[in-house]
Amino acid sequence: MYDSNMMSYKQVNVDWELSDTLCDFYIALDVTCSTASIFNLVAISVDRFIAVTQPIKYSKHKNNKGSS
Repeated sequence: MYDSNMMSYKQVNVDWELSDTLCDFYIALDVTCSTASIFNLVAISVDRFIAVTQPIKYSKHKNNKGSS
C-alpha cells in the first residue's frame, strides 16, 4: 500500500537569504566535494580489485613504490 505521508518532502527554508554569489559558491563546493568523494571511493575500489585479482603483482608493485 502506498503511504503518501512517507513519501512527502518538507522544505524548511525555501529562500536563500545570502548573496547569489555565495549560493553559487556553496553549490560548486558541494558538487566538488561530492565528486571528490566518489572518485576516492572509485580509486579505493580499483586498488582493492587489483589486489584481489593480481595479488603477487600487486604486492611487488606496492613494495617498490616506497623505496625510491
